[in-house]
Amino acid sequence: MFTRISKTLAVSAALLTLTACGTKIETDAERAQREKADLARAEAEGRIPCAIGGAKDFATNCTIERERTQDGLILTVRHADALSALMDLSDNDLLDVHLARKTLLQVDAALDRADVHEVLKMLREPL
Repeated sequence: MFTRISKTLAVSAALLTLTACGTKIETDAERAQREKADLARAEAEGRIPCAIGGAKDFATNCTIERERTQDGLILTVRHADALSALMDLSDNDLLDVHLARKTLLQVDAALDRADVHEVLKMLREPL
């Protein structure tokens, strides 16, 4: 009888400890609701799901720019691939490219593409 009571007390103490820590286990329904809210927030911020850099999974990393012209609505999808590629450069190479002491082709031929040049142009423009 003593062993049974002590086991019950030990289990009760463990449950109280977990409860006191504020540990909450997310259910599938709560996770689905959270993901739906995250997606709605991302869409409101102009972000959409996309796969960057050949990724297999989609994430809300891309943005859509909307521009109305006389010909209609123009949607431009942008993503962080170019900036991420620049951030992978060493500090010295990034500074050299930013200050135009070296070209992208000199630093890394794979970075010599339009989206990276566009990001560099935006970084060089004064605010």
